[in-house]
Amino acid sequence: MCTLSWLRTDTEYQVFFNRDEQRNRQQAVPPQPITLNSTRVLMPTDPNGGGSWISVNEHGLSLYLLNYYHSAAHPTRNTTELISRGLLLRSLAHHRNINAVQASLISEQLTDYAPFTLAAFDLTNSSASPSGNQQVFQWSGQDLNMFAPATLITSSSVKFDEVSPMRQQKFIDVISAGPQTEGLTSRHLKLHASHQDGKNYQSVCMHRSDAKTVSFSHIAVRKVPQDDNNPITFNYHDGSPCETPLTHTASLAQHDTLFG
Repeated sequence: MCTLSWLRTDTEYQVFFNRDEQRNRQQAVPPQPITLNSTRVLMPTDPNGGGSWISVNEHGLSLYLLNYYHSAAHPTRNTTELISRGLLLRSLAHHRNINAVQASLISEQLTDYAPFTLAAFDLTNSSASPSGNQQVFQWSGQDLNMFAPATLITSSSVKFDEVSPMRQQKFIDVISAGPQTEGLTSRHLKLHASHQDGKNYQSVCMHRSDAKTVSFSHIAVRKVPQDDNNPITFNYHDGSPCETPLTHTASLAQHDTLFG
């Protein structure tokens, strides 16, 4: 139950992420800098399992985890034996780029995890994308598939076949057909606080009796000269973005080798 949108320019990428969870789930620890395998990482922490659903590191790599509820495959193991998917993201968060994430996932025993969608963004140059790359890794419970991300990625444990097209249309209405006087960043922020005919399960900012959007994250990674000390920013709303103002801001300096 999450929604991700993103934008990329010649000098930066930005990712916007709504985390949807059960209302009785323990509140997450807001993003803070930690060191994983000698790499500085910004991530919030889920106290239930110690993992996370989102991260960005000093190399400019960011990761975003969504449940893959509508996978046709299901784990053959008892769910109590499965490892938290948030711990998988934490184990990948130190990597330098998407290629390293891919290599780790291919070598990982993924049958230990329930189905998931993992989106990754980095600053690696290529002829097709001079300002960086993006990739989605989707584990069905049986197979690992890889593909380029759509401009909106969403999940829902309730009526996904109904919810997904509604949110895709909302993206078109707000981002593609929105007022041209508004910048793209402003339009994405508006999208993630938006509702679909009121506060309900169809909305990007989701509200149900048992669950809701519990946080909103906005990560910006700029490809800038070395004299900018904090080109990576993580803005975090610890609550539904329609109701909760910005509560935490964290930043990182990029690793020097990005510009060497």
